[in-house]
Amino acid sequence: MLLHGRKLADTLQIGRLGTYVSGWKCLAMRPSDRGGWAFPLEGPDGLRVTLTITPHGPDRPHWRRIGGLSLTYSRTQGEMDRVMPVLEALAATLETKGVPPAMKESVHALPSLLETLFSLDEPDAFFQHHWGLAPLHVTGSLPRLGELSTDPLLASWERLLEVHTGETIGTWVAENGDPTEEALPREQLMDRRNAGWVTTLLHVERDVPVVDQWCHALADALGTAPGSVRCASFSALPGRGVCKHWDADDLILIQLRGTKRWRIAPNTQLEHPTSNCLPPHVSREIQRYSKGVFDTKMPSDATSITLQAGDALYLPRGMWHATEDSEEGLSLSFAISRPSWMDVILEALEDVLIQKPAFREAAGSHASPDKVRELLSLLGPSMRELDPEQLLKALTERRR
Repeated sequence: MLLHGRKLADTLQIGRLGTYVSGWKCLAMRPSDRGGWAFPLEGPDGLRVTLTITPHGPDRPHWRRIGGLSLTYSRTQGEMDRVMPVLEALAATLETKGVPPAMKESVHALPSLLETLFSLDEPDAFFQHHWGLAPLHVTGSLPRLGELSTDPLLASWERLLEVHTGETIGTWVAENGDPTEEALPREQLMDRRNAGWVTTLLHVERDVPVVDQWCHALADALGTAPGSVRCASFSALPGRGVCKHWDADDLILIQLRGTKRWRIAPNTQLEHPTSNCLPPHVSREIQRYSKGVFDTKMPSDATSITLQAGDALYLPRGMWHATEDSEEGLSLSFAISRPSWMDVILEALEDVLIQKPAFREAAGSHASPDKVRELLSLLGPSMRELDPEQLLKALTERRR
């Protein structure tokens, strides 16, 4: 379903929509989050905007409602005062000529990316039962992944390494189970891998267009901010793999070639961690609110899952996991970063405090305790200035 680099008229092939926005290209037509289509558009002068066409509903923000469909937009680059005339012209034409029947049928019939990836009857099931709550393992065929399964750049890990230009990391696990992680020069990567290291290619989306499209599509489907999804690829010799750890991001793992064994277990020691942990090493941030000692061995009751080509696995942030490559293959790890409520509230509180001269004053150790006490006394009233509805609205806008 992900298409690339054609004129919009050639790409859509539904109701000659391309004639309404002449000169614009559709960079990556893709499924929208809850049914419908998302069109990242690029204009002749490089301006970019994403137009989403979906079946409208009462709970969905919209820019235009036309003929049973909702048109929304989000800017990804450029100035909206130059983009808006194009969108207004498109909306006016659709209102005048009517929504082409083929276009309306395709929008209502298209399953969302989450429905396709996790074989769900409806996308809300994922958010109700799994998102941030519980893992989800789904077996499936490679063809359902579209170009992700056929792109020649993803034919093998070795082929991906040839085009990869981002950071590379290696992890070595000593006999006592203590891991060592370090950045590796590209020229050493293959030798280290063959010596038993687990090698990681970061930011695969920067070098493989279809992976970049998936990152954007997943952010759209999950309602997270643009740029919140990034992709890495791990590789190890058969029998080797990543040792016990957790990630502070949600993960969606897709197996493209070969097989990989996963062992997963709930994190019963620390709720909602804010940074990664590779035991026995613990970040300074985690040490601020946890004095726990984390064992390097997976729990004896950990669940074992073997991913085959075409399978997908979702892991909530903070869940223990370890891997073992069963045979040489290729898998992609999509990490989804989300702000904590602490991040959201502190950002909003900063917007309130910066309006008050007392908080903009330069701090100094010579100040009296009474001065600090006075400032702290203002925090309560400042907190009461925060509007819960505005916080949620800001979070929604942040996602766009």
